[in-house]
Amino acid sequence: MEEYTYSPLPTPTSIRLLHIGKRDDESGLFHCSIKTVDLEDAPWYYAFSYTWGNPHAEGRKTHAFTKDYHALQPEYAQDAKKPILCNGKLLHINRNLYDAFTDVPKDAWTKFINKKNARGFTRLHIYTLAGIPGSIEKLRQLLHSGIDLDATDNIGATAINWAARMGNFEIVKVLVDAGAQIGIPNDDGKTALDYARELKHAEIIEYLEKTTTELQEPPPLEPAETWAWVDQICINQEDLDERCAQVGLMNQIYSKSEYTLIWLGRSDTYTTTAITTISKLAPTMERFVKSSIRPYSDSTSEADYLAAGIPYISLREWESLATLFQRQYFRRLWIIQENVLSNIIIAYCGAIEIPWRDFCVAAQLLELRQLEMGERVSAKYVPLEQAARCIEDSVVQLCNWKERWQEGEKAARPRELSEENLIFDTWHFQATDPRDKIYGIHGLLNLGRSSGMATTTAAVEWKPDYSKSVDQVYAEATKRIITHAHELRILSAVIDRSSFLIP
Repeated sequence: MEEYTYSPLPTPTSIRLLHIGKRDDESGLFHCSIKTVDLEDAPWYYAFSYTWGNPHAEGRKTHAFTKDYHALQPEYAQDAKKPILCNGKLLHINRNLYDAFTDVPKDAWTKFINKKNARGFTRLHIYTLAGIPGSIEKLRQLLHSGIDLDATDNIGATAINWAARMGNFEIVKVLVDAGAQIGIPNDDGKTALDYARELKHAEIIEYLEKTTTELQEPPPLEPAETWAWVDQICINQEDLDERCAQVGLMNQIYSKSEYTLIWLGRSDTYTTTAITTISKLAPTMERFVKSSIRPYSDSTSEADYLAAGIPYISLREWESLATLFQRQYFRRLWIIQENVLSNIIIAYCGAIEIPWRDFCVAAQLLELRQLEMGERVSAKYVPLEQAARCIEDSVVQLCNWKERWQEGEKAARPRELSEENLIFDTWHFQATDPRDKIYGIHGLLNLGRSSGMATTTAAVEWKPDYSKSVDQVYAEATKRIITHAHELRILSAVIDRSSFLIP
């Protein structure tokens, strides 16, 4: 069968998008399609965030999950790529990405948008109440994504009840045309029409009264065609110029996507238990930080857990959570940009959804508890040849920079968005190409510069240049930082590798 070949992208802002089709039962091939669009006019799409190689946990040689990692390594070798069909032609992709296509439920987005928050709001409620530019288009996309039109919140109100109450005729019409029921009362016994009459929204009253008398069944909504941006497929990796240009666009690609799908790799025997542990930790907040509990250990008695008002966490549960933190995904430098710039994050490990917000909270609580103890307990999972650090640190950095990006100086831990600070905060992250240790943070700085958030040392937008050597990229970055800061602090970021030999 003919191999897929890339055509040059027509404009500097062009990107490719991928539609992941069904997998053929006999051949095992996914039937996918690729199309080229301009980023400014791109249809609704989501972006992948994942690791190209073996995604499983690795720690010290004595840990069981490390042995599992090495046993699985051949499955993720470069010569173990899996074929898919793109526009009817063969394309080979890395095993971990193929696993994502296989394991992530096709209704992952539908499940997510129908989940309720603390007030009982689904995404339909949120977009209805938002009243911001673009809400109508987001609303239309939800309607074609399997959203429950008649879901009720904690006061029994549906989205159309809220739209009528707010006097938003356009949203009322969109919801009615999609088939929303207008006669569902909230807990006060009021329907959408009752609210429109009470608040004298004449246009809505007329429309709903007409709809009530005509009682026409709306046509069923066609499912929306779903497009994804996946760097491994959507960038011609063999074209150096294209790769440079597309990497320079990645900040916009992630910030413009509807959501980012984080793929941690196939699930293992620890995954379900890790999620149970997250559900125990996340709600505890200050109680856990100030408790006498020693994490990642069985030395704390059940009585001490009870006294702290925290469900008992066994050693097996602690080990399972450590395994999740030690997944290779959390070592990737690019995840800083991909997470910080994403509007919505949905995370999966195998077919199991990771409660991302609770996972981040758990990481922060564990960091604070260990600071309270004055001991890096979780560093025992870090390989001896690596610098000692808490295994939660990568997730905590994601949380911190996400909050700084959203809140600025109002963040709990404000920090200037600069090249120097990002390099210091990401020193332990890894990149397959060492030059990406610099290029991987430039997307944040470019967007921050354009919005006035970043202190930048560049007069123009930074663009990656993979024709430069690693030495040249690092030397130029160091010179920029020293010139901007008027000090030599950046030189202290050089790690003394001889210390790795100390047991």
